[in-house]
Amino acid sequence: VLNTVRRIAERTLWCSEASQRQALLSAMHAQDWTAQLCQQVQHGGYAAKVAALRLATVVVEGRGTSIDSTAATGLFQTIIRHVLMPRHLWATDLFHGKAAVSAALEVLLSIMRAVPAADWAAAWVDVGSTYWLSRAAADSCAAVQQQAFHILAAAMAVPATSSMVAQAWPECCDVSITAALDATLPVTTRAAALSV
Repeated sequence: VLNTVRRIAERTLWCSEASQRQALLSAMHAQDWTAQLCQQVQHGGYAAKVAALRLATVVVEGRGTSIDSTAATGLFQTIIRHVLMPRHLWATDLFHGKAAVSAALEVLLSIMRAVPAADWAAAWVDVGSTYWLSRAAADSCAAVQQQAFHILAAAMAVPATSSMVAQAWPECCDVSITAALDATLPVTTRAAALSV
């Protein structure tokens, strides 16, 4: 059901008529959807989590800067706590977890673009975890690495998260430099690493 709603939302948001987009966004009131998405991320099975995360990206990007900051940062914290922090998702032999991790990172990036930096930074500092970000930066999938470096660059630009990351992961800049100089990585991943 969530995948169907996501596909409908994506297609409507891609329509050229602003009235159609606005009608969909009004129907999908952001707070109501973020509460439902938080529930799916916390308690849903794996497929439901991935579908909820993909729908969350569409909802957040569709609402843009008009999304409620409290609802978005609540979703931000839920994703970190229930998708990214569980260490079993980072087991090297657990490949099915990569879809949830990649979708979760994409939602975080969308939220970071949509709400003021002070809001998402405060939400992240409240959770206080960076292990997941260091694992994502070291992931074997270049797309996951690229997302991680974009998140790291945004975190390093905000004093609260910059000090948290520097304290918990002091070698983050060395990791970024190494990735930026790694000729085997795609250019987009190297550029993301260089942005840190």
